[in-house]
Amino acid sequence: MLRSPALPNMGLLGTYFAGDQLQGPVLTVRKDLLVGADAELPWPYSVRWEGKLAASRAGEYMISALADGFVQVYVDGQLLINHLPDQINELNAGSVDSVYAEGVIYLEQGWHDISILFAPDSREAGLRLLWHPPGSAPGPLPSGYLSPVLPDVHGDDLALPPPPDLLDPRLGDDQFALTQGVELRQAAIVIPPGPLPAFSPELVWQVANGCGRGDDQLDWPHGLAFDPQGGRLFVADTGNRRVLAFGPTGELEEVFADQAFEEPFDVEISREGLPLVLDALAQQISRIDPASGSITPLEVDTGFYRPRGIGVDEAGNILVADTGGGRVAMLSPTGDYLVGMGGPETEIGQGQPVDAMAVANTPWTVTAEDGRIWRLDISGTLVALPRSTTLDGPQLAGLPDGSFFVTDPVRQLVQYHSSAGQPLRQWAYAGLFDRPTGIAAKIGNDDMVQIAVTDSAACSVSLWRLPAVTLEPPLSE
Repeated sequence: MLRSPALPNMGLLGTYFAGDQLQGPVLTVRKDLLVGADAELPWPYSVRWEGKLAASRAGEYMISALADGFVQVYVDGQLLINHLPDQINELNAGSVDSVYAEGVIYLEQGWHDISILFAPDSREAGLRLLWHPPGSAPGPLPSGYLSPVLPDVHGDDLALPPPPDLLDPRLGDDQFALTQGVELRQAAIVIPPGPLPAFSPELVWQVANGCGRGDDQLDWPHGLAFDPQGGRLFVADTGNRRVLAFGPTGELEEVFADQAFEEPFDVEISREGLPLVLDALAQQISRIDPASGSITPLEVDTGFYRPRGIGVDEAGNILVADTGGGRVAMLSPTGDYLVGMGGPETEIGQGQPVDAMAVANTPWTVTAEDGRIWRLDISGTLVALPRSTTLDGPQLAGLPDGSFFVTDPVRQLVQYHSSAGQPLRQWAYAGLFDRPTGIAAKIGNDDMVQIAVTDSAACSVSLWRLPAVTLEPPLSE
């Protein structure tokens, strides 16, 4: 007895309808190994493909469609591509040029529901699916990463295909990777990670006396930094043109003000243990000597334009997020210009870098206009946040193991990332902050992590703590 060979469990399940409205008489239901191939059906028709998409490693996925006609793509029930032609061609009117549309979404490792709706605008119209998986090269979306399994089947029952090859092993591994080569993207829809498993720190102290100029008030605060020696917390009280020093229990110990301060925006600690203050409006770096109270400008041999963030690496080199200049500038401890990363015409420049740090010898920046974090030494990136503004943009804070926190002013929370950049957890208390911007973090000998956060809208600063073990990746990771 002859038997037909079983179709491989790849591709998607297509339901084809008579007419272009994705409803009405069903012409056929079948497994399509190649989505968008010639349907060999009378036109006009429309089709809904359903199944699963394999994310063999966690990260940022770009899905795109080259289509002649109406097309929508949903991943995990979220609209990712939405191309609505101005008009659908009448019968025999001929096809128009294919339209390219793309969307970007963060996916955890595993299988994800995917649904594609397509109504071709002519008999000859077609659809081509492409993708750019994390850490790998863009190209056609292979059928092997699609499965014609409906959403009611759990993805754990399916074996994941092996992840595509990495362009650079430093981008990640088989579990997670950053992405390279995003310069030409034009995604209309971008879906950052979240919600993530929660972490729940304990409040140690808070200064929240409303916005104002009083001794016990702040006005539009931003960056902050821990004194590694004395345990004090330095805060850029931006609106009041000063830097405040708080003691370990939240008492105000000292105020540093200077006529040269115009918009002190961020604070970092130098290799010598002195606070460095970045002034966005004066466009300069000043060094504070807490012992004498003196404030001295640092002479640098490059210029900045509205810089918003500052960091220091283990060698004492200074990283400046030169926001208006569209770059991250690295200076020697004495202010000599060493190298610039990014530039006005680059993706980093277009995204507007608002903070920079070096943690575990790895340089990072975050860009406000596109919500991206960047590992600067390899140009690896990830959309981590919704887009925000440069005036109240996200900031970074690292821990000795290379992991780090990033504030999310738009969603009013804080994210925690692994040393590779993978988003792992988020602040548990929704709505606790109005607009969290500045952040600093450190870990003590007791393995307790301390996190300080400024809220630029509520004009507050708060200190939190939690056991380091509670930040470990969830078991599901």
